[in-house]
Amino acid sequence: MENKGLKVGNLKTLGCVDLATGDIDYEGSIIKENISAGMKVKTSGDVQVFGMLEDGSIEAGGNVDIKLGALGQANRNNNIGIKCAGNLSAGYLDNIRVQAKGDVLIKTKLSN
Repeated sequence: MENKGLKVGNLKTLGCVDLATGDIDYEGSIIKENISAGMKVKTSGDVQVFGMLEDGSIEAGGNVDIKLGALGQANRNNNIGIKCAGNLSAGYLDNIRVQAKGDVLIKTKLSN
């Protein structure tokens, strides 16, 4: 709320993040469908993915919510797949490294 009004922060809505869009670096929050293999998303705010993160990476200054889940590669042990300063929720996490400062909620499966 601001002087009897409302201020809405930066919000970007995308389809898939893939080779056509390239990596994303944005000041604000992002909503998207899927993040394809090898793509990187970095935001100062929240990230919401309605599909899945497939062997890509997310770095968020806020919360990360991945409706379906995140899938990484077992041979990439040193890479952080998801890093957030807030809470992380996902349908599942499989072979992906995460670092969250807040709570982590996995709805169905956590493996490797």
